[in-house]
Amino acid sequence: MDCEDVLDRLVALEEGELGPSEEELVRRHLAGCPTCATVSSRLGQSLPRPGLAVPLVVRNRLARLEASTLLAAADPLPSGRRARPATVSLPVPAAVGYAAVLVVVLAWGMANWRERAVLEARLALGPPQAAAAPEIPASDYRPAAWTPNPTPESP
Repeated sequence: MDCEDVLDRLVALEEGELGPSEEELVRRHLAGCPTCATVSSRLGQSLPRPGLAVPLVVRNRLARLEASTLLAAADPLPSGRRARPATVSLPVPAAVGYAAVLVVVLAWGMANWRERAVLEARLALGPPQAAAAPEIPASDYRPAAWTPNPTPESP
């Protein structure tokens, strides 16, 4: 294993994340390379150490437990008990406000529903018919801009 490979694995070594064979190779290299050993010692000083370590006795007991035992211990409720549904509490003024909004929205919807029924009834009758206007004789018809005797404008 060369220096580059060892330097890539130093953090994993300090964190205890290397497998036994890989850890042995890195430690063997560190014993024979003063440069990598210096980097490793500096890294060891700069990495934060957790304040709480799991004792070896506890780790051994956890390793011997079966998965079903661990899952049973992690179950928040004993067997046979059911979880209570979550309840939501709402302040009275907020509940009154929500109820008022609901009433307004329902009233608006009902009004629009009634208006729609009226419109559909009108459409069922067909388009509205214009009242018949009396006919205008052609001699009485004049466009709005019509003048009987146009006079040329004088300059």
